[in-house]
Amino acid sequence: MKRTAPPITDYNKIDNESNQHPAADQFSTPFERPDFLPLTLWFAYLLRTDVRLGRSIDDPEAMRDFCCWWLMAGHVEYPGAWGVTPEIVSTAMETLATDSGPMPRLLWFLWRIRPDLQKAFSLWGAESVLEYFCWYRWMGQSQFGYAPELPEDLIAKTEEVTRVLPAEPPVPRMALVMLVLIPNLSKSLNLSDPKARALLTKLYKANAARLIGQPRPLPPPPALLREPLKHLPPGVMGINLVGFARSEFGLGEDVRMLSKVLESAGIDHVVVDIASDSGSVARRQDETLATHIVDRPVYPITILCMSPFDAATLWLRRGREIFDDRYVIGYWAWELERLPDPWHEAALLADELWAPSRYTEQALRAQPFRKVRYLPPLVEIPKFRRLSRRTLGLPEKKYLFVYPFDPNSFLARKNPHAAVLAFRRAFPKGAPGSGDVRLVLRVNGKTGGAGWTDVTAAIAGDPRVVVIDGTMDRVRALALMAACDCLVSLHRAEGFGRNIAEAKLLGLRVIATGYSGCTDFLEPEESIPFSMVPVGTDYPFGDGLFWAEPDVIVTAQRMLACRGGTHM
Repeated sequence: MKRTAPPITDYNKIDNESNQHPAADQFSTPFERPDFLPLTLWFAYLLRTDVRLGRSIDDPEAMRDFCCWWLMAGHVEYPGAWGVTPEIVSTAMETLATDSGPMPRLLWFLWRIRPDLQKAFSLWGAESVLEYFCWYRWMGQSQFGYAPELPEDLIAKTEEVTRVLPAEPPVPRMALVMLVLIPNLSKSLNLSDPKARALLTKLYKANAARLIGQPRPLPPPPALLREPLKHLPPGVMGINLVGFARSEFGLGEDVRMLSKVLESAGIDHVVVDIASDSGSVARRQDETLATHIVDRPVYPITILCMSPFDAATLWLRRGREIFDDRYVIGYWAWELERLPDPWHEAALLADELWAPSRYTEQALRAQPFRKVRYLPPLVEIPKFRRLSRRTLGLPEKKYLFVYPFDPNSFLARKNPHAAVLAFRRAFPKGAPGSGDVRLVLRVNGKTGGAGWTDVTAAIAGDPRVVVIDGTMDRVRALALMAACDCLVSLHRAEGFGRNIAEAKLLGLRVIATGYSGCTDFLEPEESIPFSMVPVGTDYPFGDGLFWAEPDVIVTAQRMLACRGGTHM
């Protein structure tokens, strides 16, 4: 039994004028990327909220500090995309007026994020500051991807005589730091002895060039843009599907269904699983595509089944082998009314974009993107053995409303809190028949985390609200949904709404927010009215965007009508 969203006539006919994508050097957006952050760094900057330390993405100091982090750790985090430009170096080494005096931005940023350096160097007083500069000269090249040289005046100060030892014979500050960094040396020299101090200075001057090392040449710059495919090679045709092939959540099912479509059409394809590259915490035990999975693409056409954020992460981690010299299609899952302004340039990662719903198509067409095509996904219910409610741990002889959702897809967007409020409004405790209904919150993952407190408060110990958490395999998840009577989805936005479509194919009644991707297949009587509210901080980069707030009162009325009750 299978069904897709209704086909749209001539959806492959693209309005060339409205879909032309400007050349990279003509690309401009309302949210301008600063010149010192190449596109690769920009993607990393947007993704790494931890490095931004909670600061706003448009904070100019956060942007400049990110150049420091890139020099320090970018080569470890993103070895395939890492590189350095003179602008990155000059930004990192610009002089700041700090509480400890003038200091290169890189060293000030480093000290603020490294507790070990804070412990070793208080930076209160000129001597501590200069010792810190010495440490950087000794250790920078061995610890960081690229350690720019200190300005000449600071290098000269690190070679001055240290004031923490007697003046005669003189000992350069760098020599004293060398003594600290080489434990065996410090044990063998008693610096109260003038001969030992003279020996330390001699050892430093003889070995400094070898131990400190020569300044490294500037590494190659990070890749600014992918190299697109210029011509399809003759004879070798096929498609690389790239996505969450083994992951047991919606994006994973998107890849598996698209593979099924290609297989039914007789199109050769392989699948590249990116879960380990993305940092996803979803369980990865679905082996449906095991025989198709390969380590890297083999065909000239690639389809990215993921979000724009995932595509940017993939570019940073495995860029050239996935993107270069291929025709890349971004089959993007996106839930909001448009892409946030800072992410406009993510379009440069693909030659064209596919949208799973008319809603997403409109969101993508609102930007100066490449060609955008509407292509609804396959929704199919495989053969499975239906299980009794007792086997599934569900209450028998009750009317069951069910809401399956993944909290990793952002709890505020899935909005189970509203479903609980509507249920309790429709069936107040003690009202006639209120004991004959249950609301099953089927959580694909672990409960808890941000926003879950509001859900538990709404439940307020009501035993009629059943929470089932943990990842289920697809067959058991379908069996659980099939054992229920009505699906409730008071989401604030959906790119497509696969759970809702599957519930309809299983024969469940549906009550869902009449907004976003699911409107391609919702019937009027299934749709809940809504008002538009700001997204705010409840979704990444949601500032300035809006989504739906479903009407809880109308939902309660619909739930009561489904159950056949009369009380409110």
